[in-house]
Amino acid sequence: MRNPYAAVLAALFAAGFFFSPRLLQAQSPASQPQSSMQTNQAATPEQPGAPVVRATTRLVQVDVLATDARGNPVTDLTRDDFRLEEQGRLQSIAHFSQAKNAAQRAAPATTATPGEAAGPGKSSGNTPLPLTILLFDGLNTAWRDQVYACQQLMQYLQTPAGVNQQIALLVLSDSLRLLQGPTTDTKLLAAKLKSYSIHGSQGMQMGEAYTVSAAEAAAMPPRMLETLEETNRDRLRGSLDVRGGATLDAFESLARVVRGYPGRKSLIWISAAFPLSFESSDLGAANFERMKRASAMLREQQVAIYPVDARALLTATTEGAFSDVPFDTIRDPADPETFDEQLTHRLPAVAASQGIMEQLAAETGGQAFINRNNLSLAIALSTADNADYYTLEYYPAGTKWDGNFHRIKIGVARHGVKLRYRSGYNAVDAVPASK
Repeated sequence: MRNPYAAVLAALFAAGFFFSPRLLQAQSPASQPQSSMQTNQAATPEQPGAPVVRATTRLVQVDVLATDARGNPVTDLTRDDFRLEEQGRLQSIAHFSQAKNAAQRAAPATTATPGEAAGPGKSSGNTPLPLTILLFDGLNTAWRDQVYACQQLMQYLQTPAGVNQQIALLVLSDSLRLLQGPTTDTKLLAAKLKSYSIHGSQGMQMGEAYTVSAAEAAAMPPRMLETLEETNRDRLRGSLDVRGGATLDAFESLARVVRGYPGRKSLIWISAAFPLSFESSDLGAANFERMKRASAMLREQQVAIYPVDARALLTATTEGAFSDVPFDTIRDPADPETFDEQLTHRLPAVAASQGIMEQLAAETGGQAFINRNNLSLAIALSTADNADYYTLEYYPAGTKWDGNFHRIKIGVARHGVKLRYRSGYNAVDAVPASK
């Protein structure tokens, strides 16, 4: 019997469901997040003049990773070991399950047939394999950082994986491109990555600064130099806003395409920055709100985000590091730093982007890997998280479905165990109000 989940992914991947408008096109309206909370609604038969009584229950699902002091998974916890609170109110765990994928380590590789994307394989227990999406972000990463990150990703793909799972490989550049649909064949993934040609970000080039030499700047009236700097800031702000919208398009597309695939999923986002304006703008403010919605869409589909900082370890010796100037209007011929590196290595970009990386990881139950050179290890650790985890489900008691973010807190009755899980959910009323 054909795996129904294979049909879902194969149809969406093969049909080119992934999309992101070209950078120079206008941004599309933000999509509203769809809740993965299960809603059961029972209604009495309607009779003329009789009141209609409806009972609604909503099931919230939270995936929990448990590790010991050395980072090894803790696999022997029970329902009674967990304590779950929402908005400070103790909740009763209605359903408890555990995903153990150790038995899948020796499963054979599965790949797509020509012209079709691979669907999810199955473990020996006839359940879909975990799904990991590798997103290589060339839109927001300087060219030299792309080269290094690609080498590190290739190193990971050429090393035998510790856990058998479905891996899809995508690239975000001027659009979102699918290099390889879900497969367990890392050799095929490595071949697809090798065929990809790295190039500079068109989005960053849109905002490239107009520069002058020190001699030219000295000969300029002060007001003319100020005008040039203001123009450059406007160009940079426009570039950030457009790249931010395109990045959010990609996140929202990924949230839609994995809908219907069961279990916890990982999005490993290899990038140098999440582009937000250094200065306020209408589109920048809208992108900030869209970022929160995109995060909600992903976590409601059980997608954990694992940002891997492609800039690797930034130190005081890194060109441009710790400079509080986002770009140079007066060029220094002795400075080897390229413009795309100025946009991603300078202190304003580093502080903002790493903060957003950590925020997205915390909101979705993933982990951010920043300031480290061994990116291949970071990718391996991210994929390993899908091997062993617990799923807690509960019907929120005393919850007001007001659309606001409701924070979840989970504790465990065992010393030395560290938990990681999504920080909460948006309490959206899925049942339309009666007229």
